[in-house]
Amino acid sequence: MASDDIWQTAWAIVAEHMTRGETDPTKMVADGIQRERDSWHRARQNTVSICGEEARHEECLVDRHRLRGNSSN
Repeated sequence: MASDDIWQTAWAIVAEHMTRGETDPTKMVADGIQRERDSWHRARQNTVSICGEEARHEECLVDRHRLRGNSSN
């Protein structure tokens, strides 16, 4: 079963479509999938900008001192 935040997002997407008079559930599902993919794409772009092109998201540990230009530890 999906978590509460997933249900809330699903209902928000359905409400947006229904207030525009749309009734096609396929459009609603496609919109939800596209939003999720866009979210993952933005997360990947952020990871690459912080850690470099070869970084995997779970391996990217941000060194805040390095990002601020502070070389002392």
